[in-house]
Amino acid sequence: MEIDHYTFEENTTDEQLCAYVTQNRDLQGLDISSCKNLTDTSLHAIAGLTRLTTFKSSSFCPFTENAYIQLFRSLNNLTSLRVCLSYFDMKSQVHHFKSDRVIAALPTTLETLYLYGLGGISDARYSLLGSLPLKDLSLVDAITLGNDGLEGISGNTQLESLYINGDDPIARTNCPLNDEGLRCLMKQTKLRKLNIQGTSASDKAVAKIKQALKIEYSENRQ
Repeated sequence: MEIDHYTFEENTTDEQLCAYVTQNRDLQGLDISSCKNLTDTSLHAIAGLTRLTTFKSSSFCPFTENAYIQLFRSLNNLTSLRVCLSYFDMKSQVHHFKSDRVIAALPTTLETLYLYGLGGISDARYSLLGSLPLKDLSLVDAITLGNDGLEGISGNTQLESLYINGDDPIARTNCPLNDEGLRCLMKQTKLRKLNIQGTSASDKAVAKIKQALKIEYSENRQ
């Protein structure tokens, strides 16, 4: 039986993943979000799955920036991506964040994008998301997102769903995005789902945007 989508279990090793990938080159969907023991070796193998359209990555594995960049540049058919851009080292109790070079390497075919563990991504890099054909965008842990970043994202007027969480639970602060920055959303005439949390914008400003765009449904994604 041919399998189009496959989910790997928590204790999957590099050897097991590589063996499976070698035997299933036509795989279209792959989920490694539960895996805790993988390294860059697995990402290098996944880069060979040129028919892959859906990919979910792990927040537990110490994948490097270069491995992610190589992967994204290889997946020319990817339309849906969920990926964490940080790794928490349990031994040292330290978060290791990828640089915003990873953002610049995202496939230009993406329609659905869920990014979390964003750390210090710059507004200039956030703006690059506006050039992608995205319909569904989620930004979690977007602790540095500001007005310029959202303005750049809004360059894509095809968005149908937008979720932003800019809360920094460690510093107990919100991202710089404020009421003025939300104005750019007025041109998102196709937007039907909107949820904005953990920013410096007021509830009143968010409600005004929703009313103007006739958005009744808000989705909470964690």
